[in-house]
Amino acid sequence: MQGSISDIINDLALGNQAVDVANFETALTFYNAVNARIASISINNAASPEEIEKLKTLRSEVNRHIAVVNELQRYAQVFNEKPRRPMTSDTVSESRASYAPPSRHPVQRVSVNVRPKPNRVASPSPRTNPQPGARAAGVRPRPSVRVINDKRPTNSPTVQHSSVARPGERRVGKAVGTRPPAKGRPGGRQVGSADPARGGAGGQKHESEEGEFRCSPDEQAMAAVIEGTMIRPDQKDSLNVKMEDIVGSRDAKRAIEQAVCYPILAPKLLGLSVTPFRGVLMFGPPGTGKTLLAKAVAAQSDATMFICSSADLTSKFRGESEKLIKLLFAMARHYAPSVIFIDEVDALISNNAGGGDSGDASRRAVSEFQTQMEGVLTPQGDKPVVLIGATNYPWNIRPAMLRRFDKRVYVPLPTVEDVENILRKKMQRAVDDRSIADIDGIDFKALAARLDGYSGSDVDVICRNVCIKPMDRAVEMFGIGKITEMVDGDGMDRSALLEQVGKVTMDDFEVVIEGVEPSVDKALLKQYEEFNNSKKSA
Repeated sequence: MQGSISDIINDLALGNQAVDVANFETALTFYNAVNARIASISINNAASPEEIEKLKTLRSEVNRHIAVVNELQRYAQVFNEKPRRPMTSDTVSESRASYAPPSRHPVQRVSVNVRPKPNRVASPSPRTNPQPGARAAGVRPRPSVRVINDKRPTNSPTVQHSSVARPGERRVGKAVGTRPPAKGRPGGRQVGSADPARGGAGGQKHESEEGEFRCSPDEQAMAAVIEGTMIRPDQKDSLNVKMEDIVGSRDAKRAIEQAVCYPILAPKLLGLSVTPFRGVLMFGPPGTGKTLLAKAVAAQSDATMFICSSADLTSKFRGESEKLIKLLFAMARHYAPSVIFIDEVDALISNNAGGGDSGDASRRAVSEFQTQMEGVLTPQGDKPVVLIGATNYPWNIRPAMLRRFDKRVYVPLPTVEDVENILRKKMQRAVDDRSIADIDGIDFKALAARLDGYSGSDVDVICRNVCIKPMDRAVEMFGIGKITEMVDGDGMDRSALLEQVGKVTMDDFEVVIEGVEPSVDKALLKQYEEFNNSKKSA
């Protein structure tokens, strides 16, 4: 009984999914299978009377669905018919002149399906509007849609719908929300194109007139997701980070520049025998600046940046994760030179994936990653595509994927000298912003010795807490209401107020450091060192 009920539920769900994609024949097959299973249960008395009553109610509901689907199928056939020419005075006179009385011997008529010429949009037919019956049923039929690339210089893509689309034709459309590339950047890849005027068969690389990425209509929503992660070279100021702003990590910065900046900025200096690295893996304790390094190298190399996470490349629908990954690399090749940065990449390509369907989905995603990373090495002239992954748990990455990251860069904790430089830079910036009065009397060298073993983000948290201490003293002395009146009413500068309540002192640092523990323990540091010694390649 349980098996039959589960089969009924499964067939009903598959039928509903088929209706959603306008596959009415398949939907009717599943609905009829549901009726057959219900009849079998009723005949064999394999259920209680209450359950049989519920099944009868379900059967009547399924029959109602079948009637609606039959109506939708009839409307779909109407949509696929060749549109008639609009009736005008000329056509009426022509039809009257060509009228002949019916013959006693009927002539057999043969319909000829003539496909319209490419890039030709027929006038909309008045028969394309859905009938009221379909809308009243709660389901609207989905006629075939032909998406035409509009060449007018508009800010947003234009999508035109035509009623003459034939079943089985491949249509080409723009990705939703795509923007034109930077000046001087040639066009690139066109996905799913079947237009001979655009350069031949679909899937081939060729230049488009507008230089925009094109994909099939089914991929437009996914292309919009990927485009939301893209930062173009003319938008690199939004990254707001430079390589010289990052303190420490000298070996990591040099390795990243060799892997990314050299092939993009000076490809001819490497020679033909030196191919660009297809993947760079940055690993190390959390809070050491791996994400900042990736953003800085993208800004320095003047490349298109894709900043993704596992949430951008995973979907609950079967097969869409692989499509997202494939679309990401296709867009990266189109806007090359480009850098794909995936934070916490171990969430996508780890060893300890769950069992069942989730494990199968993870394997398919990893397989697509491997295929796309192999394709990155295809000769691309001076337009390479580099994948940068960042992870705090490199030992969880599958060996096959680890091998495809040609450069594996260890980003360690900052040294004592680096911590001192971070402290000076953070506190001096607070003085420049008038968050504090000044930093005279602060022994940064002694503080750096105290903070040995802290990450860069830990030091940043300490500096922010220290900068709040003078304001805490001001609130204790005057109260928050009085301070607001003093600053806003009298025009007193915030730094002048802080001069009255005292400057930042070493005692403030001591109090804050006592309340902040390092985020990385020594056992985890040892594990990073062991992995670096066994797997390092930079």
